[in-house]
Amino acid sequence: MGILLSEPETLPSAKLPSNFKKRIATLAPLRLVNGLSKVCPEVEKLRPIHPDVYDQVFITDWVYRWASNNTIFFQIFQLYYQFALIRVMVDGYYSINSVWRTVLRVDDVEQQKRHIYVKDTLVLNCKTLQSYEKVIPLICGPYHKLILLGNITWNQVKQLVHPGVRQVRIDANLALHWKEYDDFAHFWFKQAHELDYR
Repeated sequence: MGILLSEPETLPSAKLPSNFKKRIATLAPLRLVNGLSKVCPEVEKLRPIHPDVYDQVFITDWVYRWASNNTIFFQIFQLYYQFALIRVMVDGYYSINSVWRTVLRVDDVEQQKRHIYVKDTLVLNCKTLQSYEKVIPLICGPYHKLILLGNITWNQVKQLVHPGVRQVRIDANLALHWKEYDDFAHFWFKQAHELDYR
């Protein structure tokens, strides 16, 4: 005796309660929301925080022209840097270098008030501590490479480093109070002793 199953019913999105749609749009992973918003533009309106998504991004408040200058050498470097063997040859074991595909100004990011979702590499080069304060709350994502340049405090560095960050390079003037020395040393000790971390 077979079990009779009815035809699956589809419920048009117009009949779904608006709070239910908002909740789904908020909880859905970003990759699904981006695809869904192409098919159903209503999702864009429902998602309260819809970040701009970048693989590799350089955010600055003072070297925008230099960072966005896309020379032929940099284009070739970007092409070859995607291969793991080339990355190991260029970086070595104790260092990291990076390429970026997008350059953003701190002021533009702050004006738009859009969150920046970084998938792979985040490079920040801010001349002032206030610029870091403006942009840090707007950065999110699972980036695993973090390069910091310019001037920064230890507290700001801790805000940018999350458990998924495996490689950190600080070529910045680091403002470090003597009370933070132990915390700083503990962080770098842990960072240096993990096999995948640099």
